[in-house]
Amino acid sequence: MLKKKFKIIKKTAFGKEGFTLVELIVVLGLISLLLFVTLPYGIEFYRAELIRGETMAVMNVLDRARSHAVSGRMDSDWGVVFFSEENYYAFFKGEEYDPDDPHSQKFNLSPEVEVGGIEKVVFEKDTGVPKIMIIAD
Repeated sequence: MLKKKFKIIKKTAFGKEGFTLVELIVVLGLISLLLFVTLPYGIEFYRAELIRGETMAVMNVLDRARSHAVSGRMDSDWGVVFFSEENYYAFFKGEEYDPDDPHSQKFNLSPEVEVGGIEKVVFEKDTGVPKIMIIAD
């Protein structure tokens, strides 16, 4: 016994195949509703991931400065300074940041991220203890 396959074809008012205006409006309405409901969650997820990524990057640079200090690299202290107005932070050798020092390295922050609470940390040579810590107002 053979099964017959049926194909549903809708004819429009003009006798052509296609979707009716009502069907198109319903589908577009459902897509709009789906976007309206999910878009805020997507934006919040993006922001959370951006902050998480920037936090990890800053923590890595702080850990690098501390590791350099503990190992006594170049017989010097090492630190990290934050420039919140210019939206970047820098890794440096010594007690003060010198942008011309070849050992200094600058890292840009994402424009959506603001740093607050701390301006500078210098880790003491050999111990890695924070020797200088300037807290932002």
